[in-house]
Amino acid sequence: MKEKVITIVLACSYNGCLIVGLIGIILYAFGLQKCKNTASISIGIYLVLSILGKCLK
Repeated sequence: MKEKVITIVLACSYNGCLIVGLIGIILYAFGLQKCKNTASISIGIYLVLSILGKCLK
């Protein structure tokens, strides 16, 4: 049960971080300077979640 929940969270975090990164890139392309680092931050968050998920399995 625990392993299944962790797997689902990891899959959702990948999709979530991918969507947030793409939205950040699009907003930065349209001139919103606040979204400059959104893509790299979302990649970092995904990597942290991935490492934690692998440790908990």
